[in-house]
Amino acid sequence: MNDFWKWRELNGPAPCVGHLDLFFFHDDQPGFSPARFRAKEAAKAICRDCPARRLCFDASIVTIDGEQRVEPGIWAGLDQVERCKRTGHPPVAGTGHKYTYMVAQKTRRNLR
Repeated sequence: MNDFWKWRELNGPAPCVGHLDLFFFHDDQPGFSPARFRAKEAAKAICRDCPARRLCFDASIVTIDGEQRVEPGIWAGLDQVERCKRTGHPPVAGTGHKYTYMVAQKTRRNLR
């Protein structure tokens, strides 16, 4: 268990809980979407004052087949591209995107 999940056990849910539809989407979708831009900005605003921001950033880096990769979505107020630039790690591809997208879609349906 990484420090982010330990923090959550001790402090309760982070401010993003209940807003996951703003945080998870395909960063690799082509083109500009005004709705997606607004969602990303809203997610980043939620992260701005989060006390778990550094731990969240660390949690967004996963190891797959011995290689560190960056999870899709908004983590610690940064999108996947921004976190890839900061860490130098490649993005999670393939099933990681599909799984995260499915979770986001299910979350969106449950929040309606």
